[in-house]
Amino acid sequence: MSQFLGTFSPDNLILKEVCDRCNSKVISKLETIFKEDSVEGFVAAQYQLRTSSSIRFRNKRLKFSKRVSGNQRIFDSIFPTIDPATGKAIPTPQIVIEGKNGKIQILFLKGVKDFKSFAKKINWTGVQGATISIFGQGSEVGELTQELRNRGVNYKENENEHLELNEDGVIECEFSGTIDRDIERFICKLAFNYFAYCAIHSGLTEVVYENGFNEIRDFVIKDEGRKLVLVKNSGLSAKGYEDRDRIPFHFIGLKAHQAKIMAEVSIFGHLKYIVEVGKYPFKTGNANSFGLGHLFNVLNKSFHRADIAKYGMGNNQFSLFSNIAGIHT
Repeated sequence: MSQFLGTFSPDNLILKEVCDRCNSKVISKLETIFKEDSVEGFVAAQYQLRTSSSIRFRNKRLKFSKRVSGNQRIFDSIFPTIDPATGKAIPTPQIVIEGKNGKIQILFLKGVKDFKSFAKKINWTGVQGATISIFGQGSEVGELTQELRNRGVNYKENENEHLELNEDGVIECEFSGTIDRDIERFICKLAFNYFAYCAIHSGLTEVVYENGFNEIRDFVIKDEGRKLVLVKNSGLSAKGYEDRDRIPFHFIGLKAHQAKIMAEVSIFGHLKYIVEVGKYPFKTGNANSFGLGHLFNVLNKSFHRADIAKYGMGNNQFSLFSNIAGIHT
């Protein structure tokens, strides 16, 4: 699982056998596109799962609009960070830069203070013709303004409004967008890496290099060949607990279908991606005993085998819906 989607323990679910050249030249670019231009990347940013001091959005594949309930329209620019444990909006000190090119960058106070080298410039959007908004409480506004000045921006405040976040406050987000080949290539990368992990840890490393997987390798690395991803509107869900009706998690699993290995991938449970990984390679063995799937729990940063019905979360328990259990039939 790519780190911008969360880090999980224990950390032995990591594929270490990755080519550095492919990883740096191709895969890192696909990850950047996905985290800056997909619904799942937007949600990861809301949960502040990224370790960097800023968030950027290309606003190319993914278009989104935000609206805060009430009459304070200036707060429509705020980026709605969310507490993963409760699903409720939390006020996070931030600078929002909206460029004329439609691109958006959010700088967080803690991040820019921790990464001093980042204070030399505003990255990616530039400042000419940009709309800059600062959100914070008390001294936070002054600190954020100083961070802009450190970047050579003479920020002048036009408006100053006070926002009270309460139980009745609502932040609404609307999305529209496209899932193109680069988004699908990233999903295929996750699926094939998971397949490779399962093969290697099952003592079947040689299977990964069979010709039956040339198509997905060429699709990810070279952007060649037919599309290998089917997108379904309904993702995978898990029951919530306490006052939550949904728990944020990722899922990757494999199954055999018509002499092929198929993967199911769901990030935060929003969409379900069906990936054709390659030809079924095993001459012996039961398909239902290989790659049954893992669930990545964003809340407690853990992962679990998905063929187990219940998972502990402190003093709480949650059960998977039957659509996950049914994957392995």
